[in-house]
Amino acid sequence: VNTLPQGITYRQLSRSGDNISIHGVAESYAHITELMRRLDGSPWLHAPSLNNISVSPAGPAAAGHDRGEVYDFSLSLSQVLAPGLSPGLSPELSPEHAPQPFFNFR
Repeated sequence: VNTLPQGITYRQLSRSGDNISIHGVAESYAHITELMRRLDGSPWLHAPSLNNISVSPAGPAAAGHDRGEVYDFSLSLSQVLAPGLSPGLSPELSPEHAPQPFFNFR
């Protein structure tokens, strides 16, 4: 699942246990709304919460942005071990229900 919409850049991504914090910059508030919608629709992520949004003048990285401003944001969410499980639970997963890796290096 592609959760990062065009127009969003992550500046910092940190994880502590099942909790994930994201700090980033967006070209518009609509891009942040789309990001939140995608995160909320992921079966692997739970309870995305937008913590902060601030508007600042666009720097060199946002050249060509017609309004001359960017939206700095921070959000938090938690990772779910497998679809259908509640965060915080750690049941024994049978191999057929365990998350599969994105890459298999065999």
